[in-house]
Amino acid sequence: MQTVWMLMPKLESAERDAYYEEIWKQPFACRFMAKGDGSPGMPKEAGKGNGQMLENQRSMPMDLQKKLETLEYHQELLLQIVENPREEFSKIIVRRKLSRGEVEALFRLCEEMSIKMEEQKAEGLVYFAPLFQEFSFRLNRKLDARETVEALRKQALFSPLMDEFRKYF
Repeated sequence: MQTVWMLMPKLESAERDAYYEEIWKQPFACRFMAKGDGSPGMPKEAGKGNGQMLENQRSMPMDLQKKLETLEYHQELLLQIVENPREEFSKIIVRRKLSRGEVEALFRLCEEMSIKMEEQKAEGLVYFAPLFQEFSFRLNRKLDARETVEALRKQALFSPLMDEFRKYF
């Protein structure tokens, strides 16, 4: 089955922009169903008139599922925030639109950094700027290192690590 990209007519820049604009004006289902009747935004050859699904629709349900899971997660967090307005990190999660998986990855990173810090302390190190730089580098791009450290510290998550990282702003 061909994808929309292969079927799209060759258009000049302005025509292409108008073409995309017309597609996004269509009802959601029409964007991903090939009518093949030459309606705005759908080339005649797209679906041969049988209404078959286009190839790029196969990924849509998964994307919608992920968005739904993220929204449910944010709803849980918002209820926690209503009960306890001091949950700064939870506010950041919702504000930055992090998924549950992204938050779990951050917690794994913090656990790994905590272990490294304890190992380095056992070796006699007292300067952890390189560890903070590694943390900043590996931090999700949606997050700011300073804001994240402050929020985790205020919420008493990974306190020894965050207290140490706070020194390097």
